[in-house]
Amino acid sequence: MAFWELELESIGIKQEENSFLETSKETITFTNQRYEVGLPWKEGQDPLPDNRNLNQRRLQSLLKGLSQKPEQLDEYDRMIKDQLD
Repeated sequence: MAFWELELESIGIKQEENSFLETSKETITFTNQRYEVGLPWKEGQDPLPDNRNLNQRRLQSLLKGLSQKPEQLDEYDRMIKDQLD
């Protein structure tokens, strides 16, 4: 066993040999002239929370503040439209 393997094991990190490589090989596909591979998710993990309500409140707060500054609101609008184009 190599020194770095002993060091990792001593702090509680266990390496799963080749599990990522094997999973990657199983999930690799060639689509539209490029290779795609799935992300390595841990088993049994809860999905990430949906922050939609928080983001909507932040947007409403931003719009309320910008409604008092019409020239800044126009600048925001122009930048977002440029990015969409």
